[in-house]
Amino acid sequence: MRISRKSEPNIYYKAEGFHIAAQILNKANEMQHRGSPFIVNATFAIELYLKCFDGKTVFNRPFEYCEGVTRYENVTSEASNRGHDLGKLFSHLNDANRKQISSAFEKRISGITSEEFFEKYRDHFVLWRYSFEGNATTYSPSEILVMLEVLKEIASQYI
Repeated sequence: MRISRKSEPNIYYKAEGFHIAAQILNKANEMQHRGSPFIVNATFAIELYLKCFDGKTVFNRPFEYCEGVTRYENVTSEASNRGHDLGKLFSHLNDANRKQISSAFEKRISGITSEEFFEKYRDHFVLWRYSFEGNATTYSPSEILVMLEVLKEIASQYI
């Protein structure tokens, strides 16, 4: 059995956890000039928020618990899209979700559209995990934090 929702709770709560970690790291004085943990947690949270919009709850291995009552050995969540590319994940969302995210983001920040945001940050999770190899690119914490709040607010409406 599968249940489709507008936002998959298990994926949403994982995203929220990485979001909270990113906020704490961003505010910590000890983390000044150590951006990698912030950007890795923040962009992974963004990835998970995007995945929660098309996630599904999957009920695996049903069995009859007692007469008329079905239990499931395992209940999991899965996202329709795989990978870390934020641009691709955003482009695979349905039109209504993309428009809602774009509208909310662009009301809160100027100088960058949501499409530009997802293109700019499309591979930051992958690049910044190994930034010591010279792969790191620039980022704006304020842009990231605004997008995190937008995604959280929109996804939480459907939990």
